[in-house]
Amino acid sequence: MTEENDANESISGTVVTALGRTRNDLGARLPALIEAALRRYEEFTDAKQPPTEAKAFAAHAAACRAAMAHLEQLLKLALSLNGEGAATPPGEDINRLIADAEAALEKTANDT
Repeated sequence: MTEENDANESISGTVVTALGRTRNDLGARLPALIEAALRRYEEFTDAKQPPTEAKAFAAHAAACRAAMAHLEQLLKLALSLNGEGAATPPGEDINRLIADAEAALEKTANDT
């Protein structure tokens, strides 16, 4: 029975170590991933005039919402990896992201 417990502890320790490495790797890569997603969103909203036809406009708006949801999830993941809870007040990066998104939406509204 002791050998089985030792084996389970060894496997558990290996899994915890692997998860720790993955967490560290993801934490190091997330800032670049967030910046890339934000740049792509800005390129999408800057390069495309919103369609005037209702169905196409709805698809365009849905794409924008999906991109913002993706960014939000990346930011939440980054906060959780830093040990910050969801109730943590937004930092400067999040405030800038929100300001950029609002500016893109305002630009889109003004262009129509």
